[in-house]
Amino acid sequence: MNILIIDTTTKDLIVAAVSNGKVTDGTVLNNGTHHLERLCDCVDSTLHKAGLVLQDLDCIACAVGPGSFTGIRIGISAVKGYQCALDIPVVEINVLNAMQFGKNVSGAVIDAGNGYYYGKYDGFDCIVSPCLIAYDDERVKGCQIMGNCYLLEAEVAIALHKAQTGQFADKLTPVYIRKSQAEELRK
Repeated sequence: MNILIIDTTTKDLIVAAVSNGKVTDGTVLNNGTHHLERLCDCVDSTLHKAGLVLQDLDCIACAVGPGSFTGIRIGISAVKGYQCALDIPVVEINVLNAMQFGKNVSGAVIDAGNGYYYGKYDGFDCIVSPCLIAYDDERVKGCQIMGNCYLLEAEVAIALHKAQTGQFADKLTPVYIRKSQAEELRK
C-alpha cells in the first residue's frame, strides 16, 4: 500500500511517502507560514525520491488539526484536490492524538499563542476534549508539548493503521478549536 502523508497544521511542513509499511521518503521543514508556497513542490520531491508518482498512491493521510487555522485549510484543500483528481480514499490524523501516540503522557498541547495552548488532556480524574488551555493551567504538567516530539513516526503509524483497517474519512473534518484571527478581530 502506498500512502502520502501531509501535515500543514504547525510551523513544520510534513510530507511523507509510505510504501509497503515503510517510509520511503519523509520531509519535515520548519517552514513557518510558507506552507502554501512549498507544499506541491515538496509532494513532488517526496514522491520522486520514493520512486512513486501520484497515480501509484492508494491513500492520502491528512492532518486535520488542531493548529494554525490557515495551515489546516491549506492541507485539507490540497488533499481534497489530490483526492478528487486521483479518486482515492483519505484518512484523517488528529495532531494531538499523534503527539500522544506511543507515549505515556497525560495529554498533548500545541502553542496557540496569546497565552493558550490547543490541548487534549486524559488525566486520571477527567478527560478534556480538544480545547484552549492557559499556559499556567496545572493540566499542562505531564503533557507532551509540541516541539518536544517528532510527529512523522506517529503520523505514519496512525495513517498505516487507519488505511489497513479501512478507517477512511467520508469527508475531511478540520479540528478548529477557536475562530480564525479575522473572526476574533471582528468582535
